[in-house]
Amino acid sequence: MRGIEGFFTEDEGRWYARLARSLEGGTFVEIGSWKGRSTSFVGPVCNANGTRLVCVDHWNGSRDSLREKYETTLAVENVEATFRANMKALGITVEVMAVPSLIAANDFADAGIDRIFLDGSHDGPSVAADLNAWPAREARPALALVLRTDHLNFEWHSLQTAFIPVSAADALAASFSEAAADNALACMLS
Repeated sequence: MRGIEGFFTEDEGRWYARLARSLEGGTFVEIGSWKGRSTSFVGPVCNANGTRLVCVDHWNGSRDSLREKYETTLAVENVEATFRANMKALGITVEVMAVPSLIAANDFADAGIDRIFLDGSHDGPSVAADLNAWPAREARPALALVLRTDHLNFEWHSLQTAFIPVSAADALAASFSEAAADNALACMLS
């Protein structure tokens, strides 16, 4: 959404809103919310559809290629407070879990989540850990998990081969606009 700093493009936001629009009721979990730019696209849709929206972020930055940018911002701004203020200003109801992703994953029952959007730390070990922790929490794993991979700093192909059926990833990625597809890869696990 315009006015909220972040890394999400307008095209990605529209795609993300469509992902949320397909769910009525249930639980949608966003891993990695930063200042709420991505949440600003999905939040109104979740709220309108009666979907429980849970945002997970520890707001301590990441170990990925944007680490220095996060550290610089965190030195002068309480980013969690900015996120909460942005959600309040937009009238978005959201449950906040201000903990690391792997701790949050343990708070959900198996098969208790309908959609998961992974956009936390983009370094290889963090992504692999998230991919190991979150799929069991999905009610319908073949449809639910999306991983944003625009600035991964590791050999993506080896991770893709290990975790993601390429045909499923390709099918969902085809629903992106061309600009969004250049910046993100949607991945479904089965």
